[in-house]
Amino acid sequence: MAEAILRNRMAPEPIPINETPTHVAEVHTPEAKGTATETIRRVRSASEDLLQELRSRWEELKERTEKQAAHTSRTLGRELQQDADYVRIRARYYHENRPLQTLGVAAAAGFMLGLTLGLWRR
Repeated sequence: MAEAILRNRMAPEPIPINETPTHVAEVHTPEAKGTATETIRRVRSASEDLLQELRSRWEELKERTEKQAAHTSRTLGRELQQDADYVRIRARYYHENRPLQTLGVAAAAGFMLGLTLGLWRR
């Protein structure tokens, strides 16, 4: 069994040097070099095209994202302004028409805040 394992691990017999066709390698070397150079040019050209396409897509995505962010910011700003106006109008209404209730709510809020801060400090 050990001999079978060793037999499978042994390297194949090398080809004798005088039988290798070196003249074939010499003949095909310039042609192979030209083919490799052409392949490198094609790959480089394709990668440059892809890089340019990625850059243009990046710019388009960046512009679209900036526009969407600006639109969302304006929309939220308008909504916040409307909400603030509504709260201001309601506060003015209660201040003018129900001053004692407004004073009572402010006093209760102050009392609760003071109580909370006092308990928190302990």
